[in-house]
Amino acid sequence: MMSLPKRRRILLWGREEISCCSCQDLDSVHAHCPCDSCWGKAVSRATEYRHWKATREYLQLMGQGTEPVELTSNVEQDVEQETERQDVEQSAGLGRVVEQNNEERDGEAEQGVLDLEQAAEQLQDVEANGDEQLQETEELDHNGMKCKSYINVCMVILYITMHADDLLQRVKMDVTNAVLKAFQLAEEMDASQQNFMHILQYGKEQYCKGTTGARFEYLWPQSWQTAIKMLENQGYQDAEDYFICLSNSHPCSYGIFKCLKSTCRFCSSPSSLCIKYSYLPLKHKIRQWCSSASFCQKMTAHWREKDHWLNSTGEHSIKKELWDGSRFAELSWFWDPHSEWTLPVSCPLCKVITSAATVNEAASQQSSDHIQLTCSECHTRFDYEVCKATGDPRNIALIGHWDGWQPFSMTCKHSSGAIEVSIATMLKQDRSRSGEVYVCGFVPSHLLPNKRPNSLDPFLHPLIEEVKDLFINGISVYYAAEIMGIPPGNTLLRCLILLWTGDYPAQSEVGKFVCSGIRPCRRCTLEGERNPSASNYYYGNFRYHFRHAWPARELESSLPIMREVDEEDRPSVRANKSKQTGFTGVSILHQLNPLYGFNIIRDLVFDAMHNIPLNVASHHLHYYFNEGILSRQDVDKNLKKIPWTAELKSGRVPEGVTQRLGHWKAEDLQKFIFPASEYVLEGLLPNEHYLAWVTLVRITELVYNTGRNGFNKDDIEVLKRLTARHNILTEEIEGLKSCVVTLHNLIHLSEDIKHFGPPDNYWCYSFERAVKSYTRRSSNAKNLEHTFARAECRRQHLKFNCENEESTSHNTFIENTHFAHASSLAAAQKLSEANPGLREIAVGGKHYYALPEDEMAAAYRLLGKQPPAFVGNTGGYFVRSLYIPHHGYNGVLYRTNEHVYIDDISSGDTVVIKISNIFSFLIDEEAYHVFVSGFKCFQLDMHLQSGNPIVRETVEIVTCKGQEIMRKVMLYPNEDTSSFIVIDYERPMFLLLPQDVLVPQHPEPGDMVAVSGDNGETWLAHVQRTNSVSKWCQVYFYVPDRENNKLYHKECHRLENVDWNSVLYLTSGTWQGECQYLLYNSIG
Repeated sequence: MMSLPKRRRILLWGREEISCCSCQDLDSVHAHCPCDSCWGKAVSRATEYRHWKATREYLQLMGQGTEPVELTSNVEQDVEQETERQDVEQSAGLGRVVEQNNEERDGEAEQGVLDLEQAAEQLQDVEANGDEQLQETEELDHNGMKCKSYINVCMVILYITMHADDLLQRVKMDVTNAVLKAFQLAEEMDASQQNFMHILQYGKEQYCKGTTGARFEYLWPQSWQTAIKMLENQGYQDAEDYFICLSNSHPCSYGIFKCLKSTCRFCSSPSSLCIKYSYLPLKHKIRQWCSSASFCQKMTAHWREKDHWLNSTGEHSIKKELWDGSRFAELSWFWDPHSEWTLPVSCPLCKVITSAATVNEAASQQSSDHIQLTCSECHTRFDYEVCKATGDPRNIALIGHWDGWQPFSMTCKHSSGAIEVSIATMLKQDRSRSGEVYVCGFVPSHLLPNKRPNSLDPFLHPLIEEVKDLFINGISVYYAAEIMGIPPGNTLLRCLILLWTGDYPAQSEVGKFVCSGIRPCRRCTLEGERNPSASNYYYGNFRYHFRHAWPARELESSLPIMREVDEEDRPSVRANKSKQTGFTGVSILHQLNPLYGFNIIRDLVFDAMHNIPLNVASHHLHYYFNEGILSRQDVDKNLKKIPWTAELKSGRVPEGVTQRLGHWKAEDLQKFIFPASEYVLEGLLPNEHYLAWVTLVRITELVYNTGRNGFNKDDIEVLKRLTARHNILTEEIEGLKSCVVTLHNLIHLSEDIKHFGPPDNYWCYSFERAVKSYTRRSSNAKNLEHTFARAECRRQHLKFNCENEESTSHNTFIENTHFAHASSLAAAQKLSEANPGLREIAVGGKHYYALPEDEMAAAYRLLGKQPPAFVGNTGGYFVRSLYIPHHGYNGVLYRTNEHVYIDDISSGDTVVIKISNIFSFLIDEEAYHVFVSGFKCFQLDMHLQSGNPIVRETVEIVTCKGQEIMRKVMLYPNEDTSSFIVIDYERPMFLLLPQDVLVPQHPEPGDMVAVSGDNGETWLAHVQRTNSVSKWCQVYFYVPDRENNKLYHKECHRLENVDWNSVLYLTSGTWQGECQYLLYNSIG
């Protein structure tokens, strides 16, 4: 039985509202009856009058007269007043759910009406007994003919209309969900507006097949505009349009305004002559983020690891996430609920920020919280009351990014760009998804003037202004999750930009640095050397500058120079100043400095994705091929021998060096460098080039593999020494022309790791992947950036408003005695999410088998149990794959015929096996256990450069538990083809320590150095003279004292010539008089 609603309104129409009609709905003259049964249907005038009369009498029966009344259910009395009906038509239209017979045509006799008391009794029966009483009755009319009693129809209508609100809401919800789903499908398919309407039309046709659905066809949107209107009713907000003037009449300034009728404040240019820019507000994004409880949990991952940074000096032992770096610890007050801090203030006239330190100083001098401040920019004096704020774990930190790209092809003149943000307080595993990149605006780069340093500033202006407002005033949101015991509810959140990332040209554009020239480095005062035969600058002498580093740039000393360049309005003079100083002006990001100390020199990081594969490695390969050092055909031949695993092949893999090297992306180049190149290029590159290349391989392994699990102090020092060694070898082997600025930038990677954690926290892979989703969207190639902005608005809205169709009720929970099995990798991942305690899940088709007693006994022994007495064979299952959730970043699927490292309990060592079988059976009626058997690989030797073993496959079978699998490996055929080099591309430990990395030294007179002898011994020498051109030095050798092996004295008074490359490192010790040297640490 249907439950009755709380209240329902029945309306009586006036006679003056009815008029005769001759439309095509009915052949004869008729009227459109507005009753709840007809809902505007064309009927005879007599029928309309009969329905009006019955409705009026019924309302009189209820004691409400002929005015609109509210009918209250006898079941639920005195409840809250329901929401006013939006319009009468929707209220009336719901009556059409009752199946009606065709109305009589003109000439029908007037039908009788039941006694009103009987009707009231029937209404009470309807309320008491529900649908059983909703039956049609028949009465004799005044001509003795049988007909339907209209008052009974009115009773049915009354009952149905009492449920109409619920039904209408359900239908509206169905239509809304269908429209949202259509938008979602169109987004996934990159469909056009026309294709979207086709999708929606199909959904409408399927929904309206039934009689009930067809009566609600009017609720479906009929056009793209009405569909967008429906989105707006669900909270969708479109992008905000700005108009930007970059006229040459004011080259040092830009105009920006929102009103279409406004003009530029510098040159009075109307909006029609300005660049239109669609900005996606940050505040709306924050409200969407906070509306999802699960997303709120993701955004507060930093607080779950607060012991890494809260009340810390930034020296956390393992730097894995962003908050493990020193910068996050410096800003810990922003999230610490026990910390109170003074808010900065914005000038009421020019909006320039006065820092909290200045406010505190003024309050201290004036001995009051009501103070007078003077703006440092416009010198306006204004009154201000000092405001305090406390930290909140829910405050948000962002990573900013800017990059330009070609939406069509590289040959097209139309260039665009995107200003984007991602959430810094999320785990990097969640943040690295391209769906977690949020666009703030698309920039029409092809419309910007060339060589104008401030051309990007107006597009960054709305974002920076919004961040300033969010930091000072905050934003009131409804936070959907409980964090730190704080229940969900309304709260005030603040926001800041933690760092800014991008490729080298983009970072130079945002930070107002030069990309090349005399001083192109934004971190140090690097000075270039000009090529006499060209206008290029090169940056060498790495051997010297490893010992005597370039002085670091400091913001405080650099800011006056930046302002001097920024205020110069003569283009030629400004260009010359930029060339000499390395600055093109003051970055708009510097406006964040008074807020919380954002430093454009330190907080604009170097992107390892562009720096290592796309810049340094690509330059090396082109040098090798162009100089004839390396043969493309030989590289292709060896590259085909790499047995890429399914995980590596799921993305891009390097292939076709001969034909496709120019099309390789960062992923191709990275996988070529590590793990493939040190085996592919061995024997093809000359030894000196190979040694330099292998250094780059170790850098790539540390950044892309080992370091992603966290950098410790030794790892950071190793990276610093590796980059120095690589740069020195490159300069001395390939020459100064290979010493471009991106090669120099490698040495700054270790600095960023100290400040912000490993490079995978802020590299540009997710931002670059997001570009693909922008460019593949359907458009008419007009107002492209505007189209992209609208589409991105819809994507961000749908991300947080589309209901998840996969209910958690469908998740399967596994008990210990159940076999953990899934039909596919996706199903295994869902099963793992529902059962976090599962250590392995069998995947694929399972086949029953009878396990022999000897194998069963071996399995029991692996579990440390005594095999029971067997009666016959015991059954189990064979599967083709095994999923281990805690391996890798998102779990790893191990398949038969793949090579893996296992922890062999019998030998107490790690061995390589080729998986032959994966099987499982129930032991002692307690739990299913998974076992893996395979052919053991016997170790023959070690590969010198990689440190990986050389093995030979055998027929010896090894069995182990599934959880004893450690990781996958690949076997690369060795020269003799009977053995293989193990490519351990996921090894968790890095092989080198800082002392293992020998950086070529720059000896100077007076140094005590360790020198490598011809026989492999290490000697101690005192440097007397050096020659930087020939790279040799003259030394006296020292030998240990017979009684004290740490005390050395001069061997003889003859000077010896030593090559710089024989100098291993500088030693530490003290002189004991003029002839003896006490060594602190032994050499050798």
